[in-house]
Amino acid sequence: CGYYNSCRACLSTAAVCGWCQYANLCTESQSQCRSGTSAWTRVSPSADVSSVCPSTKGTHLVQPVDRDVIITIAALHLPQPRVNDKYECALTSSESGSDVILAATMSHPSNGKSTVTCAKAKFTVDRMLDGGAIGWREKRLALLWNGFDVSGDTGSTRIALYDCFTLSKGDCSLCLAQHAEPIAFPPGSGRFDCQWCQPGTCANRGPCTQPTLTSRQCPNPVLTSIYPTSGPVAGGTLVTINGTNVGTTRSDVSQVLVNSVPCVLTTYSPARGLQCTTSTKGTTDHLPGDVIVQLYDGNDKKTSTSNGVKFTYTTPKLESVSPSNATQSGGAVITLKGSSLDTGRYVRVDLAGQPCLLAGAQCDRQPPSLCEGLPTEPRNSTHIWCYASAYNQSSGQSSGNRFLRLAIDGSIVSDDTHLFSYSADPVVERDSLQPKDGILSGGINVAFQGQHFSSVGQLALVLQLAGEKNVTENATICLKSRDSPNLLNCPLPAFPEATPYASLHLSYDGKRMKISENFHIKEDPLLDLSQSPTAFQELLRVFGERLDYVDKSEYRIQLQSADGTANDVCAISSVEQKQIICRLPQSVSSKESISVMVSVGQNLEFPIGNVMFENQSSNYATIAGSVAGGAALLLLIFGLAFCYLRHRTQKAEGEVLRMMTHMNGLETRVAQECRSAFTDLMTDLDDHGISTADDNLPYLSFHQYAMRSMFPAAGDDHPILQPLGQRLKHLGPSRLEHTRKTLLTFQRTLVYNRKFLVVFIHALEPHFGMKDRVAFASLMMVALHDKMEYITEVLKVLLADLIRSSVQKAHPKLLLRRMETVAEKLLSNWLTFCLHDYIRMYAGRPLYMLYQAVKAQTERGPIDCITGEARHSLSEEKLLRDTVEYKEVTCMFHREKGAPFSVRLLDCDTISQAKEKIMDAIYKTAPVSSRPDLITFDLAMDGETGAPLVIMRDEDMSTTQDGIHKKINTLKHYAVQSGATLRFTKETASTGKSERSKEFISTLVFSQTQLSISVADGTRPYHLVKQAEYELPAERHQTYKMVHEVFLTRLIQSKTVLTNFVTDLFFKVFSLSGGVGARTSAPPVPEAVKYLFDFLDQQANENGIDEPDVVHTWKNNSVPLRFWINILKNPDFVFDIHKSATVDSSLSVIAQMFMDSCGTADQRLTKDSPTTKLLYAREVQKYRKMVEKYYADIQAMPVILEGRMHDILQQTSVDSDKSEFQKDSAMYDVFIYGLHYRDSIAAALKEEGLHELMKLFEDSCDELAHGFDERSTSI
Repeated sequence: CGYYNSCRACLSTAAVCGWCQYANLCTESQSQCRSGTSAWTRVSPSADVSSVCPSTKGTHLVQPVDRDVIITIAALHLPQPRVNDKYECALTSSESGSDVILAATMSHPSNGKSTVTCAKAKFTVDRMLDGGAIGWREKRLALLWNGFDVSGDTGSTRIALYDCFTLSKGDCSLCLAQHAEPIAFPPGSGRFDCQWCQPGTCANRGPCTQPTLTSRQCPNPVLTSIYPTSGPVAGGTLVTINGTNVGTTRSDVSQVLVNSVPCVLTTYSPARGLQCTTSTKGTTDHLPGDVIVQLYDGNDKKTSTSNGVKFTYTTPKLESVSPSNATQSGGAVITLKGSSLDTGRYVRVDLAGQPCLLAGAQCDRQPPSLCEGLPTEPRNSTHIWCYASAYNQSSGQSSGNRFLRLAIDGSIVSDDTHLFSYSADPVVERDSLQPKDGILSGGINVAFQGQHFSSVGQLALVLQLAGEKNVTENATICLKSRDSPNLLNCPLPAFPEATPYASLHLSYDGKRMKISENFHIKEDPLLDLSQSPTAFQELLRVFGERLDYVDKSEYRIQLQSADGTANDVCAISSVEQKQIICRLPQSVSSKESISVMVSVGQNLEFPIGNVMFENQSSNYATIAGSVAGGAALLLLIFGLAFCYLRHRTQKAEGEVLRMMTHMNGLETRVAQECRSAFTDLMTDLDDHGISTADDNLPYLSFHQYAMRSMFPAAGDDHPILQPLGQRLKHLGPSRLEHTRKTLLTFQRTLVYNRKFLVVFIHALEPHFGMKDRVAFASLMMVALHDKMEYITEVLKVLLADLIRSSVQKAHPKLLLRRMETVAEKLLSNWLTFCLHDYIRMYAGRPLYMLYQAVKAQTERGPIDCITGEARHSLSEEKLLRDTVEYKEVTCMFHREKGAPFSVRLLDCDTISQAKEKIMDAIYKTAPVSSRPDLITFDLAMDGETGAPLVIMRDEDMSTTQDGIHKKINTLKHYAVQSGATLRFTKETASTGKSERSKEFISTLVFSQTQLSISVADGTRPYHLVKQAEYELPAERHQTYKMVHEVFLTRLIQSKTVLTNFVTDLFFKVFSLSGGVGARTSAPPVPEAVKYLFDFLDQQANENGIDEPDVVHTWKNNSVPLRFWINILKNPDFVFDIHKSATVDSSLSVIAQMFMDSCGTADQRLTKDSPTTKLLYAREVQKYRKMVEKYYADIQAMPVILEGRMHDILQQTSVDSDKSEFQKDSAMYDVFIYGLHYRDSIAAALKEEGLHELMKLFEDSCDELAHGFDERSTSI
């Protein structure tokens, strides 16, 4: 019975329950009533509980604010109050606004009926209507009995509180029009009773000096806007007119004139505006005219002031239509060209009797690579764009030549001038596709037979990865054959990954026709550039791998002599897996140097060196022999040493080649497994509510984002988050006020002076260590975050000084590489502020998807909670090398609220790991800070029928111990099997030891402390592998210098599964206009990045830097290194998430790949190269080209004008000003730095000849330092 908390629910159950009226409890017996047995009620299950349970009769009231009111409530079966008992009236609302509790008295009941009178109250605007932010609000009036709501299910009274001043918005007509009944209130409940008082205020009904009774006494109407602003002279345009004081009823409007032509009233909005339809204009002067609204007639007539609102009559004309035909399935983009086509409101285009849908050329109807240059708006003054609809055969009209019809409002622009026709859709013959597979780089010819290819303007071949939620696709334009109209040739699009499950589509007019469902994309053919092509007589052999992946017709071997006089083609005879054999032309002589270039399709070229004819082959014996023929023993030793070193070099290069080949083979062998793993991963992300369509990501607020980026080690108690008065409250009120004034003077006269600030920073830097530079630059950013345009100018001066210094030291490439100056940290902070919106709009989603994908991939296998090592990882350092037996268990989780759900766990998971996975399933993308602490509850498993819950903890009395090693409990320890029922419980540990251990182990899960773990009792906890079995990281590196194949397979598998997510993020960061393999449309370049890159280019010119690599390095060290790499490694700077050490290690590998992709130096991989370098070796080469193109595209963009950049920075200043930073507190800390090094700063100002500024600075220091103690001036 104790489950029920209301009288009605208690007495309506079949159980034997009774209601204690005075205690408001549902009990099983009278003896359980704390207030005695006389007030205990019980009825039979079939009885009407409303005859005994307390309730009120609901009603609806309308009440103005700021007026005394007494409310009476009719009630039934209320308990008679005793000593200390009380009734209260409670006003509550589901919206914002304060709740109100009023005392209440009850009349003597008669036949169970009584009345309750609420104490007199006055509801104010400030308390009830948010200080006038809203015009009215609905409140619920509930009756409380000793704090318990006895209103019943339907007995609450609803009150609409309103304020006429707020509702009217200063509009007399709108004030008098407030007669509509409140929303959801029944008729007769009351109306908003407002009156207009002179000299111009809307007030609640009551005493008013010179009240305005009708809208005829209101000011003249004023028009504010009109849409559209033009229309055809034939009329028929529906015009929307907005304004103020436009009457109170429809009958108030007597006439509307648009450009001197009557406009017929159609709809009316009291006081705010109207809609009317224009009439035909007799003349065609095409001049703008006033819009006039006239209210009333006779002496009361009021005429609106035009207020610059004008309307123009135009004569639209159609000149041409392109194309003049479309396929019967529709979808073609039709372009109508003419003049004054943007006039009017409604446009209708009919093509041969079929509607053409006005929608603009949306890119979701075309492959992304085909969207460039297409319009995004449906029309402008010279063009209209629409989509041809499908031809409706049931219309009974012929699909042959008919006319195009264009109508704008009431004007027929074109009816029988332009012809238009529909024709049959293209058809592809079955099994005509050749070849059946392709290569990653594309460019090879794909051909197929069909019909009606000429009926569409442009056909494209789309290559798409089938069966994925993240669709990967690319497209190329096909070429129609003039000689064979039934043959279509298309270059194969490039693709980012090999797969046997791609699909080919023919795209036209926004539609797609599937040609092949399982088109196999293979790796590219690889030419061996280290092995020269060899010629034997007339045959030439070229070496490589996977050469038979494409037909020999796609190969072209070009031969060119050293002097450029001969340029021949080697006729290909055969193509095998590892070699191509071609026949040399007779003109080639073995006595001349011949270079070889191998082309594969349109996209691949391999310069493979000069032809080595058989009689020119050299060997080490020849070299050794020639040296041995010499007279000097020294030369002989040198020759032998040269031969030995060359042999060692070639052997090492061979090992690297075999190792890379071996990795490629491994990647091919695990491709199928990776596909399955990727599918599982996407399923996991969907289960956790993460998808490309979900916009509810746990972004941090701007202030949290900036705080974590600038002060990563600081918490919520950082001084710049505290008001200055709180920090310096020990000074007393007068001294504190003096300090504020001194800081304000320092800020306005000195800090806002660019000359002073630059000298100030330069003078401080020699005294700073790394920590002080970082802290000072961040303080400066906070202190000036509302002056972004100013701090940008200061930053440019500091960077220019830094560049000059770097050039003078002859180390320009080292610029911005390390955090050695205040300018470098200030640049990082500047990018943090300027790129915040860009992250939220473009890069945030792929970054979050990558983080979640890495997290989900690592959690698919065991993770050692002590060391943080995982079975699935990108990092060799965090790879779990031991064989751990485990299995997946799918359990049902029951929660207090909500339906039960299934959750996938591993039986090797610790209890805390299992709890964290369950929390992820419950809260999905909710911020981590909003989740309850794992330590506050236990995980329990339902026992057998009748058995108690099994409480599971990381450590309890059942924990096993082997010597000093104590194994952390796992699900397997508690014999959790698939199908088990789990739930959270609030039960606490039974012993102090268990409680302490629970807290300790849970802490390990989050901190993931490594290798040096111990507890007070001398035991050493372990999870999957005992700590003693681990070697130190350096020793482990020596042991696993060449990673075992099984571990390498795991790294490759994780890399392949995450490829889509890595590529998506890379394209969002380093792509302007898409490119080969692009998955998503590229975002615009951040204007702050363009501005910074132009500044670096300018500085390079001014300092005589003409090496492109140097400027490229500057750009790498500024934006990618200082911002994107930092964000990629620390997604918790952007999102409210928990980043484990395991996830951090994989993100670091990806971040390193990003850094390598931005470099210019060639990667020289050897057998001793880190696995992470080898893992992404191919991707780095591809991404590096993207980065180079990205920089080149930015350089080619128009220069951002200073006025435009000023507006951008001003907007950034406004946005940042909404943060929770305490600007005066940051300025105080900046001043304290100056106070500590005042002598150096004063000397620097004097040296620069800034004597007046030096005097102001010293005076400020004296003012601030006077009366301060050591606590106030410490840094």
